[in-house]
Amino acid sequence: MEIRDEQARDTIETVVLSAAGRLDALSAPLLKRAARDHLLRGKADLVLDLSGVRTIDASGLAAVVSLSRSARAAGGRLVPRGASPEIWRAFEVTGLESVFADAA
Repeated sequence: MEIRDEQARDTIETVVLSAAGRLDALSAPLLKRAARDHLLRGKADLVLDLSGVRTIDASGLAAVVSLSRSARAAGGRLVPRGASPEIWRAFEVTGLESVFADAA
C-alpha cells in the first residue's frame, strides 16, 4: 500500500490522501496516521483518492469510517473519490454509501 498526500489546489485547508494497492489490516494504520497528522495541523477537510486501491477489506472500511469521524470531530469532512465499482460495492454492502452519497 502506498499513501501519498498533497495540498488541494483550491484551498489550503483541504488535503488529498491518495491510497494505492490494498487497503487492509496492514495498510489501514498508515492511512490513519497520515490523516491524523493533517488533522492535528488543522487540515480538517480530507479527500481520499481511492482510484489506485485494488482491494479493501473490513479493516480498510473501518479506517475510512474512523477517518470520517475524526474529520467531522475536527470540524471538517472526509470525501472519498475515484473508487472503482468493486471498491464502491464494498461501501454499498456495508451501508457506507449513504455516508458518502455525494462522493459516488
